[in-house]
Amino acid sequence: STILGVAHQMGLGAESASIVEVWQALRQGIPAQNIIYDSPAKGAAEISHALSIGLLLNLDNTSELRKTREALESLRHENILKSSQRIGLRINPQMEPGAIATTSTATKTSKFGFASKEGDVDPVELYLQNPFLNGIHVHTGSQGCPLELSAQGVGEALRMAVEVNERAGTQQIQHFDMGGGVPADYDTDDDSQEFQEYRDLIDAHAAGLWEQGFHVYTEMGRRPFNLLLSRLTRASFESALQRRWGGPQLEWKQ
Repeated sequence: STILGVAHQMGLGAESASIVEVWQALRQGIPAQNIIYDSPAKGAAEISHALSIGLLLNLDNTSELRKTREALESLRHENILKSSQRIGLRINPQMEPGAIATTSTATKTSKFGFASKEGDVDPVELYLQNPFLNGIHVHTGSQGCPLELSAQGVGEALRMAVEVNERAGTQQIQHFDMGGGVPADYDTDDDSQEFQEYRDLIDAHAAGLWEQGFHVYTEMGRRPFNLLLSRLTRASFESALQRRWGGPQLEWKQ
């Protein structure tokens, strides 16, 4: 939780893959409006709680969509619903797998999200049938996924968002959440080039994203803190060895 506290002090929010992570973020002072709730297996009570406190909620499947409709109706009846909701669908752009196939979360056969091309339901129609859906989320994976693959996924989500808004005749999709991002690199201190490369690739594959009037969110996972965490872990391990056995002294990789 200390890293969360530091992130909050830096003005960052939190992407939470479970309700426990939501609670941890709230305990560290991160406001609900700066928390994204992405769990792919949300219960009805969790969805209701997320809506009642104003999290950005990304839905993974039709079961969660049904639970959300029911929760919205119940919360409105009880008059405890936040005035503005941020609810999106997780889109699977159905890309090729990255270098680590088992952790690539946006392939044609991935179980996560709503398939954008070859699926049981058309996510565009789901948006039009459920006007309360005002966000879109895409996550192709991070570790093992080349930056261009992630940027292509962003481009597919943008294509769908534009189509929804054009067919709805209004800016129905207002929130654009880009998951994944830059893979963790444990060998260098300079990450500025990779972040700039990712931005350039997004501009190439999702041209016009920044001019659509979206509230854009990024999820970089462990990337902003991976070097700090790996060094703290190694320093803690070395300290424990020295306390218990008087060594050995580890050589730090520069």
